[in-house]
Amino acid sequence: MKNKDLKSSQLRTNKSDQIELNNMPLGIKKSTVKTNLVGSSAVQYQATAYTLQDAGMPNNGGKTASGKIVQQGRTIAADTSLLPLGTVVKINCPGYPSVNGTYTVEDTGGAIQGNILDIYFLSQSEAISFGRQTVYVSVIN
Repeated sequence: MKNKDLKSSQLRTNKSDQIELNNMPLGIKKSTVKTNLVGSSAVQYQATAYTLQDAGMPNNGGKTASGKIVQQGRTIAADTSLLPLGTVVKINCPGYPSVNGTYTVEDTGGAIQGNILDIYFLSQSEAISFGRQTVYVSVIN
């Protein structure tokens, strides 16, 4: 079974802090793993914004690490050790609700490590207006 196929209801932690899958001990302590499970509750991230006009952006016509062309309202960059390329997530941003919606991890970035996302914007002025926001991310698939 692949991690992306696990549902949070299948996992639990026993009294010894060991993770169990469908009531079978896995011999793994909860404190040793990170999880981003489909159907799990939202995880808090910090989000920044990027555009093709940002300094240091490659002149490649907007091609992302996944090979797709950036699109506002769809493209985000993430730490692929937490959210692999192709992961679809729901973003809720209380401080900037116009970005709330469904996005796909299509890009990476050198400064995108841990619980940080970079949301693509077409307009540099809108990206600057967005700034840095706290967002809540739920993995869809």
